[in-house]
Amino acid sequence: MKDPQGCCEKFAVAYANGSPVPPGKYFTLNFATDPHAQVAILAYAESVEKENPVLAADLRRELAEVLGS
Repeated sequence: MKDPQGCCEKFAVAYANGSPVPPGKYFTLNFATDPHAQVAILAYAESVEKENPVLAADLRRELAEVLGS
């Protein structure tokens, strides 16, 4: 495990255009290098599929590209 600090503030979150996001708690995952994040992405895609099938498909496609499959 590279970073045993646990849950803490590590990143500043903003929209891609630089504008601020609404206040809240955000959790950032690097699914290119973290196998646990890969499992989380698949679980999220499954959970969101009925409400947002486009997002679910995008997440699965991005993960497949990272995994080379």
